[in-house]
Amino acid sequence: MIRLPIFLFIALFFPMILEGSPVIAAEKSEEIIVWNRLIDNPVAYRVLTLALDQSVPEFGPYRLTSSTPMEQGRMVAELEHNNSIHVASFAPNAERESRLLPVRIPVTKGLLGIRVCLIRKGTQELFNGVQSLEEWRERGLTIGQGTHWPDTTILEHNGLTVRKTAKYESLFKMLISKRFHCFSRSVSEVLPELDRYAEQGIELERNLALVYRLPTFFFVSRDNPRLARRLNRGMQLAQQDGSFDRLINENYAPQFKQLGLSQRTAIPLDNPLLSNETRAIVDNKELWLDPFQE
Repeated sequence: MIRLPIFLFIALFFPMILEGSPVIAAEKSEEIIVWNRLIDNPVAYRVLTLALDQSVPEFGPYRLTSSTPMEQGRMVAELEHNNSIHVASFAPNAERESRLLPVRIPVTKGLLGIRVCLIRKGTQELFNGVQSLEEWRERGLTIGQGTHWPDTTILEHNGLTVRKTAKYESLFKMLISKRFHCFSRSVSEVLPELDRYAEQGIELERNLALVYRLPTFFFVSRDNPRLARRLNRGMQLAQQDGSFDRLINENYAPQFKQLGLSQRTAIPLDNPLLSNETRAIVDNKELWLDPFQE
């Protein structure tokens, strides 16, 4: 029988013992693939990392990677099957909520449904004096939106004329080429877009805001309920310790002032897309932010 020195035995066999150890396996980071458009939204991405950080003691470490670029239609299909995307953030409707698992805590506290217009320079007079939805319709003002965006259905439901395309970037080109009057953008996303396109003849409309209840939720596959539980738990903990509200206020309060929201005329719209489960959270004031206050 061959006897190995103790130090050689340890060198040969200890790594194999560790490899099968459940303690070591538990420390491996969970890879979470994020929709690339979520990563492009810095505040939503910070909310995601906040929720995941809060849940580390219960669910373990994680690492985030970006998906390949894709538009919403394809993204929903990929997410549904838990293929090349594990989590995304977007607006709900009944069909999406039936196919996917939503975490029903608004990611940016409802700011997706508070909209201002990007317009072509020199067209502000088209919007001056508008005080109501009826006056908007009478002016014949048209809006550009994505084909698969829930906002499109909301706007059309309220009698507004919408020009559609499947590609997000194409909407800026369509606005510049006079295909519609207003590219309706959330107050949570409009300023970086304005910075990117100001030199191409796009500016911010000064007087109006379209307002409807439209939360943004984190969505995961129904095949991945553990990730949904993790995100829900992390969001709840962030609400309880105040870190969620601090993140939203620190990032958006200066933007509300820059957009002059407290001086804008708010035009309320009805959202017919909310499921009963989502409507149940509409009256919970802790989940929503009112940016029209000084």
